[in-house]
Amino acid sequence: MTVKMPKTLLLATAFALCVSSTAQAEQRAMVNVTTYPWSTVARVGYGHGWCSAVLIGPSLAATAAHCLWNKTTHRQMKPQALNVVVGYDRGIPIDGSYVTGVTLPENWVPEETDHYGQEQAGRDWALLELEKPLGTIVGWVALSDAIKPGVPVAAAGYGTGISAVVAADTACHMKGHKSTGAWTYDCDTVPGDSGGPVFSWDGNAPRVVAVNVARFGGREGGAVAAADFIAQARKLGAPNENNAVKLIESHQ
Repeated sequence: MTVKMPKTLLLATAFALCVSSTAQAEQRAMVNVTTYPWSTVARVGYGHGWCSAVLIGPSLAATAAHCLWNKTTHRQMKPQALNVVVGYDRGIPIDGSYVTGVTLPENWVPEETDHYGQEQAGRDWALLELEKPLGTIVGWVALSDAIKPGVPVAAAGYGTGISAVVAADTACHMKGHKSTGAWTYDCDTVPGDSGGPVFSWDGNAPRVVAVNVARFGGREGGAVAAADFIAQARKLGAPNENNAVKLIESHQ
């Protein structure tokens, strides 16, 4: 399902990532948003909430579909209600863009977000088309369908607690594939991390193998595999290769 509309503003609450303890959060550490690939982690905003996202092309970002559900009005947010910023560090972004189009899975039912569970997590992805090519400024990370249990990964996002900067758990692994389609991992994630990337490495090259969407309890996080939306992303111009920005000058 593709929706094309004008411009407006952003920030979403990652309410599917709803369970986290202080001990778990301590596994996350701040990373430098002026260095690649952390520079590609975006903050999607609307109203008074936010979610995370990742740039997967010059003008394309991936996030979680549940981030686009307004739980106050119980309606799907339109593209013009969203804005994406990159390099956001303690209130100062490197750049930002309006969202001009949103692509969601055909089997995504927005109203089901109000009773979110593992079934919804298995199809919880969204692609955001951006007015401005932010990827040419901070880089992007290509999608990969090379996901399997045991693969070392890193999960990043603008989670609560240290939401003014990107934080990541860089020492975790994919665990398994549920019958509902969702993948599990043992990365520490908190509310606000929804939509953020799960990176793996092909040699020295990072790849987006999944997007954070939920926590199923304890240390078991939930993600939707990039393999589930890679075909749609290619149609929207997602490249096969990275744009690895070597150095980004500090914006402070």
